[in-house]
Amino acid sequence: ENLMSISEFSGLSNVDSLSIFGNTSLENMTFSGLQNLSYLLFGNNSYIQYFPDLSALQNLIYLQVSGNFGITSLEISALPNLMDLTIRSNVNLASLEISELSNLTHLSIDNIGDVSSIEISGFQNLTQLDIKNNYSLINLEISELSNLYNLIIDNNDGLVNLNNFSQLPNLTHLTFHQNSNLISLPDLNNFPNLTHLNLEEYNEVNDLGNLSALSN
Repeated sequence: ENLMSISEFSGLSNVDSLSIFGNTSLENMTFSGLQNLSYLLFGNNSYIQYFPDLSALQNLIYLQVSGNFGITSLEISALPNLMDLTIRSNVNLASLEISELSNLTHLSIDNIGDVSSIEISGFQNLTQLDIKNNYSLINLEISELSNLYNLIIDNNDGLVNLNNFSQLPNLTHLTFHQNSNLISLPDLNNFPNLTHLNLEEYNEVNDLGNLSALSN
């Protein structure tokens, strides 16, 4: 008989790491009883239509959500200790809400289907951000990330310009790779501490602007 639901994890309070992966019939679950869980991999659970409530996981540090084809909306909130979040290959995702995850240090958003707009703003602890393979993404706003030092924007074909980048004072590593329809780049002079700049495969960009301030 296929597993259809997991109602609780009572008696497993010492579990630190949990992988729920490849359960094609799983439809419903809750995470009560896992108060010490710090690592969660939730992937390839094909028939899950609603992402489960994670609010009981107050000590969760790492979360990966990948390959859950039935999920169209993803809201992750009320996880005060979450530091590392990867969202990958949830190809039917149409909306994403992560604005309350104030302690994130690492964020990767990779191939999330129909999401057309992403705003990453005010995450004061974020140091690494990777946005890639999001073919429906048209608008990307990245601002007020005072500790961000590594930013990768890779293979997002819907992006035409990157004007909404601001207040990234500690950015040192910046990669723009194969965003094939991009016609303009952000003002690179807004990144005074940049030490590594990688621009690859831009056939439409004909003006890099004034690079004189990139003395580092």
